[in-house]
Amino acid sequence: MKIIVSEYSSGFSSYSYILCNELIKDKSISDLIYLTDTNNFYIPKLNKKIKSIMLFQSFASDKQHKKWSIRWMWNRGFVSLYNCIKRNRFIKKEKPDIVLIQATLSVFDCHFIKSIQKRTKVVLTVHDVIVPTNSMDWSMRSLKKMYQIADLLIVHSETNKKELYKRFRIKKEKIKVVPHGIESKYCKQDKKECRKKLNIMDDKPVFLFYGGIRKSKGLDILIKALKNVDCSLVIAGKPSYGESFEEYRRLILENHIRTIEYIEFTNDDFRDILFQASDYLILPYKEFCSQSGVFMQAIQYHLPVIATDVGSFKEFIEKYDLGFVAEPDNVKSLHKVICKAITTEKDYENNMVRAVAENSWEVIGKVYLDTLKM
Repeated sequence: MKIIVSEYSSGFSSYSYILCNELIKDKSISDLIYLTDTNNFYIPKLNKKIKSIMLFQSFASDKQHKKWSIRWMWNRGFVSLYNCIKRNRFIKKEKPDIVLIQATLSVFDCHFIKSIQKRTKVVLTVHDVIVPTNSMDWSMRSLKKMYQIADLLIVHSETNKKELYKRFRIKKEKIKVVPHGIESKYCKQDKKECRKKLNIMDDKPVFLFYGGIRKSKGLDILIKALKNVDCSLVIAGKPSYGESFEEYRRLILENHIRTIEYIEFTNDDFRDILFQASDYLILPYKEFCSQSGVFMQAIQYHLPVIATDVGSFKEFIEKYDLGFVAEPDNVKSLHKVICKAITTEKDYENNMVRAVAENSWEVIGKVYLDTLKM
């Protein structure tokens, strides 16, 4: 069996490269080709049996063209069309049995996907049932068209499956659930030492907000919910293009919240420190129609989670008993749950071990492959 994994942009490359490494272990796969863009720095981590090709052209950086300017839009449109055409030509030449699409821009690609289905089975991994950022790259209409055209849709939870059916009326038998894989290994460090590296010198609870910062993630709700809570809040992430951190900094001062801030992209080594210095990861999202990679990373580090009832958070937290769930966009509810977490003495270790064992990449890779063979 010959498979092409296509990732239009490197936004999901941390997921794709691990998936490729797991798929190639199966003897039924004779050839695995990974198509990505020029920004992908995970290429050296790929199994040598995988043929990686930086086929796709990258967009101009935001520093080159101001967002929503004529040059910015022209660049997005030209590059998107160029990449769709180049990918289709490559697929027609290689004649794979399956094309596994990890990331694409639906507003353009919904017009190109159908032409490759005469030769191959098209499988779309729906990481985001609805894309969490506003952009010219997608629309509800183009998403629906993509979902209808694909031969098979893979989502990461039963919640995502229900959302896909509810929003777009896609046939349920066409949607298969394959959980997001979890890496089981990481560099284990002492919690006190990790806190020292972050200049946290007391034993007060430490909460972590980690990942890209955008309005829908509810950092403003979290800051307000922590008022009068004796703790430290670690914020590590970069604001979305066009958004500023100043609004959050004002809220931090108004509510007298003790914060440790890293408003920038953080590498894997520093992530080890952040997660192991913390008592809870908090995901105060206002809206979300996806499964969170950050949530799965918390399980990897055996770090309990406080999350709002959006996306798949509640499904996984309740299934494995991994933490607490609050109402979305509700300061009082989140405050109450945080206080409950602080006063609850509970050992989550066995629950985390079970969650990792059942969702490790070794397990999920096999489930993924079995799903592709259906």
